[in-house]
Amino acid sequence: MPGWLKFSCGLGLSLWLSACQPTSEPAVTIKSLSAARAEGQVRISARLDFKLPRQPRQALMSGIPLTWQATVKADWPENWRSHCLSRPLACVKALVWSGRFAFSETLTESLDIEYRALTGRYWVHFGERAENFASLSEALASLSKLDLALSVEHSFWPQVLALKIDFRYEQLPLPLRPFAYFDSQWALSMPWQSCPVPE
Repeated sequence: MPGWLKFSCGLGLSLWLSACQPTSEPAVTIKSLSAARAEGQVRISARLDFKLPRQPRQALMSGIPLTWQATVKADWPENWRSHCLSRPLACVKALVWSGRFAFSETLTESLDIEYRALTGRYWVHFGERAENFASLSEALASLSKLDLALSVEHSFWPQVLALKIDFRYEQLPLPLRPFAYFDSQWALSMPWQSCPVPE
């Protein structure tokens, strides 16, 4: 019987037991978040803290990959009208580039961690880039370092960058999803966190 199926079959009892326990600390929290301008890009650097509760950890050790999506959002100044009056050509370029005056752009990146029992190593994927580690603590430490860049193709720089981390429940095996949706141990997302973009 596949490891994930054994895990799913035994999860019902633990789900009932966990419902009687108080909610634990957030599984994904942020240690630091900063933004900087660099050659037509706004770079965002985040240091996260991943703490896997018992059930997601057991699922991982059973061969089930855990997947997140990091989303970066850039918001431009709300007073864009004054910017357009002072720099009309830049405003036209911005409109052509973004297709609207509600200046807001997003960038997403997939993150996942997988345990391969055959080799006894943990694989961490950042989009198309992959690394492997001998221990779970090393893998989570690598997963916690997030550096992304958002291209800015006009002369208006965003004032605020925000980051959120969403756990991808739909990537779990189908029998496991109903348990994960309603079990607090599977609350592995982080809400929006924002930081200013330096002048």
